[in-house]
Amino acid sequence: MRISRKGLPPASSNLPAGLQFGGISDDCAAPPSVVRCPDSRTCNQTLNNPNSIQHKLSDMGPTIVRSHIDICLQCSPFYCMRDGQPQRIYKYLSLSGQYGRPAISNAILNNRLYWQTPTEFNDPFDCSPIFYFGDNNAERKRAIEQITSELTGSRAERAKRRAELRRKTPEEVEKIMKDGWLSWMRETAITCFSTNNAHELMWAHYADKHRGVCLVFDEDIEQDFFGLPVTYPEVRQRINLATLEPNQFMKDTMLTKSKKWEYEEELRIIGWRGKAGYKLFPPHCLEGIILGSKIVESDEEYVRGLLSKRPNLTLYRAVADGERYGYNIAAA
Repeated sequence: MRISRKGLPPASSNLPAGLQFGGISDDCAAPPSVVRCPDSRTCNQTLNNPNSIQHKLSDMGPTIVRSHIDICLQCSPFYCMRDGQPQRIYKYLSLSGQYGRPAISNAILNNRLYWQTPTEFNDPFDCSPIFYFGDNNAERKRAIEQITSELTGSRAERAKRRAELRRKTPEEVEKIMKDGWLSWMRETAITCFSTNNAHELMWAHYADKHRGVCLVFDEDIEQDFFGLPVTYPEVRQRINLATLEPNQFMKDTMLTKSKKWEYEEELRIIGWRGKAGYKLFPPHCLEGIILGSKIVESDEEYVRGLLSKRPNLTLYRAVADGERYGYNIAAA
């Protein structure tokens, strides 16, 4: 796990205290939260999520599936897979368009980043594995028992719901669960980073053809400002909705992309049940900003003007190497 890139100092392991994060709110001004594993035997963090099973609605349909998905994700030990060491991460941004200068200004002056729902991503296969419901009837029956047991209500109410699900064909249940996943995705917000600050394609695709910038962040594990790594398999993931395994489900759904995207070296911070929009991050985590190699003079002046109000931030520049393909990151 890389901690820094050429030309940048390593991330500090003694970061100053900043915002104390709570659960994610529908208010875009509210800070995001990473849900941790509630099992105290494997994770010392507590679960701060208003959508725990005690709060689930008892309706049939997509709500059942979102309830089941939430439980799988909340219990996933994948959140506990980080080694506790913060690393330096990067966010490429354009200075043009709807999310251009406003996004830079919000980050530098207001400590806010824009979070997207997965439906807004540029990869149509992102967060879209192949779902299917069970390999045989016995497996499907066990899944229906599990799903209905996770809902609140009396024994009679749960039995009624179980009977309703049993009357449906595997194809009907599969459609209900797929619809539930799409609904759940629309209620989830993600902000993305890279571990690479000098990749030519990243500068080209996400920083306006090298005319944009790259924000430099230091993770803070204690305040839940850390990314989860994306994996890049050769084959599209297939997920059996009848045998969801918590330790794999989130990785296979939210943290898996095609091998073709491997150059991004992506990390994600995920806010369950959060709307898209600008959300706070701990102010001390923003360390600096890298100017693109082709940034125009007016945009550079704009960025320098913003940094004059945050003199603690460091300004860097991506400089094309004179002998090889690639960039060096130097002080600006």
